[in-house]
Amino acid sequence: MKEDKKISIYEALCKFQGALTTIDKKKKGYNFKYADLSDIWDAIRKPLTDNGFSIVQLVQSEEGKNYIVTKLFHISGECIESKTLIEFTAKKHQDVGSSITYYRRYALSAMLGIVSDEDVDDKLDKQEEVYQESYKKISQEQLMVIENLINGHNDIRQRMLKRFNSLQNIDKKDFESVVNSIHKLINDKKNNGGQKWEYYI
Repeated sequence: MKEDKKISIYEALCKFQGALTTIDKKKKGYNFKYADLSDIWDAIRKPLTDNGFSIVQLVQSEEGKNYIVTKLFHISGECIESKTLIEFTAKKHQDVGSSITYYRRYALSAMLGIVSDEDVDDKLDKQEEVYQESYKKISQEQLMVIENLINGHNDIRQRMLKRFNSLQNIDKKDFESVVNSIHKLINDKKNNGGQKWEYYI
């Protein structure tokens, strides 16, 4: 009688991933959805056992650092192991527990090739564009400088609003030019009735 071929952990992992279905992302985070640890286990428990797998996740400390150690055991005797550095910023026991669960979820998903979070790359790119755009604008301190300069000069304010739509839309790189133009406009008003308006604003 022909002896059955012993299945390696990598062959079994391939079969496991082939049997795994999409995991529903029911939880809501900041601008994204994700599957929590419980949902992941509900989805992987049967495919894991059907392919001879078991998983252990341990919290270990080494040289003052904390790790989640994830071990994927197979009935062949083989094992795949990963170590994830974790940082505890919380002081309450409940918050520490939440942090451990968070790292366990990511370590487990990485080990098994599971996509447990919504792809937010596009959202992050858009947020970065918005951030970069806002970073180009004048600061609140610079805005106050302009506000103080044009206080009592409603004609200059209206001219600036027509030019920029909002004072907050002034670019940082143009701040000095705008301030110099305001000074010139104010001086022109004093000296010749404000007839010369050929400045930046």
